[in-house]
Order: sequence, then C-alpha cells, then structure tokens
Amino acid sequence: MSQDRSIQVVLPYSKYGCPQFKAAEGAKLVLELSISGALPGGMEGKPMRQVLILGNREGLKALGAAILAIAEAIDPDHHLHIDEEVFGHVYHCEDKLTLTIGLTPEPRR
Repeated sequence: MSQDRSIQVVLPYSKYGCPQFKAAEGAKLVLELSISGALPGGMEGKPMRQVLILGNREGLKALGAAILAIAEAIDPDHHLHIDEEVFGHVYHCEDKLTLTIGLTPEPRR
C-alpha cells in the first residue's frame, strides 16, 4: 500500500520573480554540524559527519517551499541565504553558518 500524499504549496517569489524564504509565525529551523566519534558495534572506519536540518512543521514547510521556489526560478542564478542576522526569529545555528540554497549549473552540451 502506497503512503504517498499530495500537498499544495505556494512558492514564495518577490514581485520581481526572485525566490524568497517566508516562514509562518512560530516557524523554527536549526542547522547542526555533527561528527560522531564512535561507529556502531565497534566498527572501524571514519567517524560519520552529518549536517542536521531540524525544525518544527512550519519551519520545514517554509524551507521546502523555498527549495522548490529556487528549483522553479526563471533565473538559474537566483539563490537564497538563510541566516540568523535576517531570519533569527526562525533560524539558528550554533556554528553561525548561513544556509544557502542554489541551483547547480546545467552541464553544457
């Protein structure tokens, strides 16, 4: 049995067609960097390095809509910066990193 669900998302753009990050009141996002020193079961190898994006439902929905807005932007050079300076009411990162969302260039043919 499929667990697929469809949702409707409004993609946030400025009046000039630039993708935006717009979060509902109470939205929260946290970016964490993690390097776990021990591997499960005493396995040998490199520690696991992770970037964790955590948030409440409203924060994750806002981030998802911003990612989709970038993916569908008319200008492939548009990108978004999500940082504490502008979005401190929503976004937090202990390491003071900016989360940047952009489209990778298409390969030339």
